[in-house]
Amino acid sequence: MPLPSQNWAAQSGNDLIAEQSNYHPYSEREKANSNLILMNQEQRTAFDTVMRSIEDNNGGLFFLSGPGGTGKTFVYCTLCHAIRARRWIVLCVASS
Repeated sequence: MPLPSQNWAAQSGNDLIAEQSNYHPYSEREKANSNLILMNQEQRTAFDTVMRSIEDNNGGLFFLSGPGGTGKTFVYCTLCHAIRARRWIVLCVASS
């Protein structure tokens, strides 16, 4: 994806930035750690792959596919907690 053409972080009154900056990193880290120990091998592999891409600043597009009840949302939520624990901004969206 292209880089933003505007410095959104410098904008005062941006509700999206304010909302995403309002998480407590310690609490988010605890939630992520609690979820990580519950993951099966496939979930953990997906989590690690996405986190490695983020940490290495590689970017990418990831799609989890599977029947209902296989833990896709669980992986997404754990990723969000882990990212927010680093005080990074994550916006969760869904396509239809």
